[in-house]
Amino acid sequence: RLYTPEALAEELGCEYVCRPDNRHAKAGNLNHALARTHGELVVVFDADFVPTRDFLERTVGFFRDPQVALVQTPQNFFNDDAVTRNLGLGGVLDDEQRLFFRALQAGRDSVNAVVCHGTCFVVRRSALEAIGGVPTETITEDWATSIKLQAAGYKLYYLNEALSAGVAADKCGEFVQQRARWAQGTLQALWSSTNPLTVPGLDWRQRLFHCTGILYYLGTLTSLFFLIA
Repeated sequence: RLYTPEALAEELGCEYVCRPDNRHAKAGNLNHALARTHGELVVVFDADFVPTRDFLERTVGFFRDPQVALVQTPQNFFNDDAVTRNLGLGGVLDDEQRLFFRALQAGRDSVNAVVCHGTCFVVRRSALEAIGGVPTETITEDWATSIKLQAAGYKLYYLNEALSAGVAADKCGEFVQQRARWAQGTLQALWSSTNPLTVPGLDWRQRLFHCTGILYYLGTLTSLFFLIA
């Protein structure tokens, strides 16, 4: 049986919200939906991710602390990404993003420098409203949201549990496009109000951790890869 999005939402007892344009892409979608909903806690998933049944049970309790603005969980993939598959190491080598989601983010959590990565998270509506909504200055709106929330004095927690499953970029073209977008948005931060070097409200440890995201694209061999691509 084929469903339209509207028909599927109606059958599931959900409300389907659409908008007339694609201005500001995902950030625009979120801000559009926020203006038409009322719940204090907002859960965000990309269309290619499915949460576990206990996702809310494992995440919502953190919001008893009024200073907690966002709880992020790892991205967990059920397919081999382009790197793993092309090396012929499916089932042997962990996916290419495992280090960030399972180790680096956990380290960031210790100094409240967690990065929101756009899916698999819960955020407090009043905190978003306090920073003026989801930032639209860069195409990496998730990272910009993290910086603005932390600069405003809110806590961001990282719950290092696999509470969803999604699809990794499994073709080279998709992989390059995804990484190029991340690189572009990260470097755009240097010319925006969410520049981790200049935004007021962050301590030196938070600035240091957030600047590593910029240095990643400026000082490693990945720069050569992106230039060639």
